[in-house]
Amino acid sequence: MESLIGYVAVVLLALVVFGGFIFVAVALWQLFINIRQGSFGCKWHEQEPEIFKTGCERRFYNADDSSHVTDWLTYCPYCSGRVHVVINQSQQAKGE
Repeated sequence: MESLIGYVAVVLLALVVFGGFIFVAVALWQLFINIRQGSFGCKWHEQEPEIFKTGCERRFYNADDSSHVTDWLTYCPYCSGRVHVVINQSQQAKGE
């Protein structure tokens, strides 16, 4: 009877260790894919003044008229990626 309990304990421990290994392997694989695709950042395109289309397919309205959105917002509130504002060529021409 004691050998059966020992055998079951060893099998359960092996399953836990194997499951942990699989979890770590999958997490590292996803991290590698995200780094390779550069998806840790969230590119924001300004569609209208103070209205941005985010890289995670959301819209963000900057209600703070006193400063630019990147002065006070570093990470996207929707996907937690680092905010990178992309300025269109037409908007650059209007600003000059």
